Amino acid sequence: PTEQLLREGWAGVVNPADMPHVRASWVRSIETGQPFEAECRLLRRRDGAYRWHIVRALPLCDEAGQVIKWYGTNTDIDDLKRTEAERDQLIQKLSASNRELDQFAYVASHDLKSPLRGIANLAQWVAEEMPEGVDPTILSYLDLMRGRIARMNALIDGILSYSRAGRVWNRLEEVDTGALVAEVVKTVALPSEARVEVSPDLPRVVTDPVALRQVFTNLVENAVKHGRRRDVVVNVDVSGPHEVGEGLSPMYRFTVRDNGPGIDPAMHERLWGLFQVLQPRDEVEGSGVGLSVMKKLVEARGGKVGLESRPGEGATFWFTWPRTDEPSFEETVITPETLGASG
Repeated sequence: PTEQLLREGWAGVVNPADMPHVRASWVRSIETGQPFEAECRLLRRRDGAYRWHIVRALPLCDEAGQVIKWYGTNTDIDDLKRTEAERDQLIQKLSASNRELDQFAYVASHDLKSPLRGIANLAQWVAEEMPEGVDPTILSYLDLMRGRIARMNALIDGILSYSRAGRVWNRLEEVDTGALVAEVVKTVALPSEARVEVSPDLPRVVTDPVALRQVFTNLVENAVKHGRRRDVVVNVDVSGPHEVGEGLSPMYRFTVRDNGPGIDPAMHERLWGLFQVLQPRDEVEGSGVGLSVMKKLVEARGGKVGLESRPGEGATFWFTWPRTDEPSFEETVITPETLGASG
């Protein structure tokens, strides 16, 4: 009876390519009395087109528990299937585009840094060959050249970081943010009279430690650099966790506050843009990329960034970060080995 039903009842409407798994599912349900369900393409008589359906059937049993009838439904899911296929294609294209962007950024930075290294070496050789008593102006030109080389290197590194921010994820770990910030402070060049105050209440989170470290590094360095005073005080604090919506991890709100000159509110939005700086680069060294990278890293995790400041009142940069990180996808970190680059 089963084969007859499949042969005479379904063979005329089920796409031949789907018949094997439909047959297997139906036979299994007949033998076990379990509900039947299968996704397959069914023929639409009026135009001869096949459309995807979910076919479901439930058994009706007699008093002895024997199946006497099956009652079923066919639900058209063709539009959903097409949407899913389009989504999968877009995801594949996006992943390919991201890989190409990573490759381009890496190769571009590699190719741009090669001549910079040559220029730096030439500047060093010129300095070593300088006779004693040379005009101080010439030495100042060499120092200026070295500064420009260092700035260009930082700019290239910044562009590479920006291209990857929010797309390259590392392994998630439980992170003590207090210990992480303490490590960050050790790497920042602080003036002798400066200090960084870290709240003892900083929490533990499950996250990508590399990304969170970069966010704190950018903010602490920014506070020290633009504090414009040797006795700059930087305070790192937290509040939360705050619920943000169904299905989302609660967010902590971290703040990095300094006692610097403050920032005009008219400049707040501009600061988050790429290559934006408040002071001439000859006065304060910087690529103008750090805050943009930080913003991308935070927003990739559903967080937000903000700035509260007025002239003469210092600046408070804040960001929200999930208690538990949940990346929607992972990208492969591009390295010389994966690219086959050399030199």
